[in-house]
Formats: sequence, structure tokens, C-alpha cells
Amino acid sequence: MNLKCTAIILRLIKYTDHQDILEVYARERGRLSVLVKHRAERKSTYRSSIFRPLNIVALEIAISARSGLSKLISAESVYPFHQLQMDVYKSSICMFLCECLYHAVREETDNQPLFDYLETSLKWLEQAGRKQTANFHIVFLMRLTRFIGIYPNLEGYKKGVWFDMNESSYTPRKPWKGSYLEPSEAAWLPLLSRMNYYNLHRFKLSRNGRVRILELLILYYRIHLPGFPMPQSFSILQELFE
Repeated sequence: MNLKCTAIILRLIKYTDHQDILEVYARERGRLSVLVKHRAERKSTYRSSIFRPLNIVALEIAISARSGLSKLISAESVYPFHQLQMDVYKSSICMFLCECLYHAVREETDNQPLFDYLETSLKWLEQAGRKQTANFHIVFLMRLTRFIGIYPNLEGYKKGVWFDMNESSYTPRKPWKGSYLEPSEAAWLPLLSRMNYYNLHRFKLSRNGRVRILELLILYYRIHLPGFPMPQSFSILQELFE
């Protein structure tokens, strides 16, 4: 059967000399692996440039029940991103977010609220000014936890408590095992929960504070999502904070 869907590009992986595998997250189907044959540009119904990470595309694919790999029939750009590709700062943020999404978004069933969140976030970043984007990736990862089922339990917070990262909850005493946040860092979580794309510019974070928060968010993802790696692009973001 054929399926028409709107999808966000996660990664294009070389498969053979004549084929690639396109990993996408589709509004109508969730995570999909799509087989893409190499074709001459002038004969193709799509251009390979539209497969840049985080591009939003309209796909028509033939679904294979046997191999688990769908086959690409046609592809068309839905929302052209210019700033996300041309602006070095924004493209570096996208590289990092795409790496995180590739490992965090795994479900093979439709989750339209998640897709809508990703789509809205990318469009906002495309239009945002440079000063508005300093904390974007932090807000993005914090809010993403709601959609993938690992949002931290912030009930019971009060000054001086610890945060048990493995149990994802506050505790009045230092956890005796696993990873945790000391009271000074545990106080960041309620702050992060109040941040969104429209007020993030009001939250002033130092370079060291921003890096530390991002380190802790990545650690939290790695604890709750087995196989989630340390993003290779994290070092690039650190250079941007300089």
C-alpha cells in the first residue's frame, strides 16, 4: 500500500552504492525508515537537497510489510528553511537537536502532538532573532520530555531538597545511589519548567550555567532512554557559548 505523509527528516544513511536509507518522523505514522534509490536529478521527482536534517517534507512511500523498509515514490519540500541552513548559529543548534531526536524519538506509531511540537519549534527557530535563541535548545529538550514520557516529577519541590535523577523526583535527603542534583542545581528544574519560546529571552543564564544545564539534561535523557549516546555535536554548542 502507498502512504502520503508529512515528515521531518532525521538522517540520511548510506545503504548501498545505489541506495540510501532515510530516517524520518511522520505525522501519520511515527518513526519510519525509507529506502531511497539514487537517481539523476533531472529525472527525479525530488532533489536530494530536501533531505537535509530537520527539513519538513511531503512524502509518498510504498510500505513493505516484509522488509520493514518503505520505498520512496516522491518527495516535496513543505516548509523551506533558510535560516536553519545558512545561519551558522542556528544550523549548529539544529545539528545538535537532530542528533538528540534521532535517538529519542523511536515510536513507530503516530503521535501527532509530538509531531506538531517539533514542527512548531522548528518554524519558531527559523523566524527567531539571534538574541532569542540562546536558550532555545534547553527549552526544546525540557519540553520534549513531556512528549516522550520522561517529564520529571516536580511536585514536592521546596528549597534545600535534592533531585533523584533515576527516580525523577525530589527527595529531602541525598540519594544513596545513582545520579542526583544537589539542592542548588535541583532549584533549576522549576525554572526550566516555566520557560517557553516566547519568554526564554527573559531568563539570563551565564555561559557556565547554560553548559551545565545542558549537560544535566543530556544525562537525564541517557538515564531514562537506554542507548541514548552523548551527542557528538555537544562540543560544537560549547564553542558557540564562548
